Amino acid sequence: MTVSHAKGFSLIELMVALLLGVVITLAATQMFAGNSRAFNLQQAQSQVQEEGTLLMRFLADDIRMAGLFGDDIAAQPGVVFAPITVGGKTLLGSGEGGSAGDSLTFTFVGDQDCLGNGASSTLIAQRYFLNNGGLYCDSSLAAAAIELLPNVEAFEVLYGIREGDETPPVISRYVTANQVGDRPVMAVKLAVLLSKEAGLPASVGETVTYRLLDQSVTRAVDSRLRRAFQRTVALRNFPWEA
Repeated sequence: MTVSHAKGFSLIELMVALLLGVVITLAATQMFAGNSRAFNLQQAQSQVQEEGTLLMRFLADDIRMAGLFGDDIAAQPGVVFAPITVGGKTLLGSGEGGSAGDSLTFTFVGDQDCLGNGASSTLIAQRYFLNNGGLYCDSSLAAAAIELLPNVEAFEVLYGIREGDETPPVISRYVTANQVGDRPVMAVKLAVLLSKEAGLPASVGETVTYRLLDQSVTRAVDSRLRRAFQRTVALRNFPWEA
């Protein structure tokens, strides 16, 4: 008669197996979390880069229209610093807003404003400004201002002015809105600070300072990814031959 002896796991072997399972699970969880953070960061970087590039391109194309006028419409200053009324609607002029961000107002003759409202060869006034963490545009053709892009933490503007009588004209220096006076504006410098949630590790008490033209913008080190964009736009309708 044959007797078979069944062998099982001892308590120590079961505990070792359980410990190994826990270690493997923790390692897999940490690897997944790390990959997830890397993916979120990469996605935020891609989105911020794309939004910043498209925004600066859009603004540059639009601002180049400043000062474009037809023969049958009285010429207006390209960049406007005082309140202006066009088509029965009054817009504030370009100005400095401190921590609230600058604003930029200009006029041109065209068929469409920054919000897609259309009219056939009419005088249009437009104003870009920062409000509640987003960049807005308002125009003489619009019923109300509309947010163009959220997560814009800063919007700074400088103006390239002509102070001499050189021919052809040259930009003497870049100044803020309250320094322009009656001097003609030949170019505009723009800077924006965009942000995006990226799940970055926060650091209590630490800050990062971003240089935007003549301003320094300080933000706490938190979970958001931030990047500054800058562009200089020459006003092509300035009388460069004068």
